[in-house]
Amino acid sequence: MKTVTNRSKQGLSIPFSTPEGGRSIFLAPRGTFNVPNGWGSNTLNTLVSRKLIWMTVETPPLPPVKVEEEVKVESPPEVQEYVPLKINEKNR
Repeated sequence: MKTVTNRSKQGLSIPFSTPEGGRSIFLAPRGTFNVPNGWGSNTLNTLVSRKLIWMTVETPPLPPVKVEEEVKVESPPEVQEYVPLKINEKNR
């Protein structure tokens, strides 16, 4: 839901485009009303940018996240093999 609050000292009529068709709502000075998120309005966006109207969008709470414990896998110890150096007969 969107909460729309009129911050001006004059009443405003805001047209909305709804899934059922167009609808206009009158907002009294310092008045507040709620509209569904699916309703859009260019006029509302313009009034918000001019700071005549405040709009807050309420999002539904997210489901809790299930945290899984880390599975610790132990790797086998590394074994280093001794590799003898090859000595070239020219370097002797």
